[in-house]
Amino acid sequence: MIKGFVSHINIINEGEKEAVIVLENQKNYVIPMEMLPRNVEIDDFIIIDNGKVIIDPNSDDLKEQILQSLQEQMK
Repeated sequence: MIKGFVSHINIINEGEKEAVIVLENQKNYVIPMEMLPRNVEIDDFIIIDNGKVIIDPNSDDLKEQILQSLQEQMK
């Protein structure tokens, strides 16, 4: 299992999209949008486990931690 977040979404052909995922090991992973859960958006945290992708149920907590960390660094 590895965690990451949706960095951005690219349109590659007529209506076809791919998502760029930044993994917790800092590597980028590009996958077709069809492999992601419905309604996934940029900045959503996800879990990839044996090829299955789900939205991380703790993503709201993770977003809050990152926001606090960024605010502290900007002081």
